[in-house]
Amino acid sequence: SVSARAPGSMPVAAMSAAQLAVASGAGRGSSVEVVRACLERIAEGLEMALERAGRKPDEFAVRALACYVDDFCKGCERLCARVAIALDGGLPRGERWQRVLLEQMGEPGGRGRPPLFRASLLSELDEYRRFGHGIRHIYGHELEVERVLSLGCGAESLLERVKTSVAAFSGWLEEQAESRAEDGA
Repeated sequence: SVSARAPGSMPVAAMSAAQLAVASGAGRGSSVEVVRACLERIAEGLEMALERAGRKPDEFAVRALACYVDDFCKGCERLCARVAIALDGGLPRGERWQRVLLEQMGEPGGRGRPPLFRASLLSELDEYRRFGHGIRHIYGHELEVERVLSLGCGAESLLERVKTSVAAFSGWLEEQAESRAEDGA
């Protein structure tokens, strides 16, 4: 997995101000905090869609729920991508780059980066990644209602765990920025 990463790792102390800004949130639309906020908005929409769909959703409701679940998948992927671009030297390459990217977030990364997610969280996120990949290759009427409902219902608790991981990661970024400032860089 690690070998699939783009080269370019260096200590945080050697990061440019622009790289630190992108990773920590000063870059417009590029920080992990901005993506986290987007995930919260998606989760709110998903909650409303679940309420409207009820226990036996029709095809229209299932398609709407699947769209929200897919957006949740894309948001989690975007979060991982921001970290990989800012700290690991870029995105993985190849056919399975999304899976490799997710695995990469469970490992220490470039510039001394700690893992973004723990193994148990990675396993759940991988289920959403597989769904997001699969939805692009089927017609809406082929969606598995129970799977869509299960993923939709699980997204809220998963988001809470993602937010906890992001908060810890953001704390690490702030420590690195403070350390860099103290060193006069």
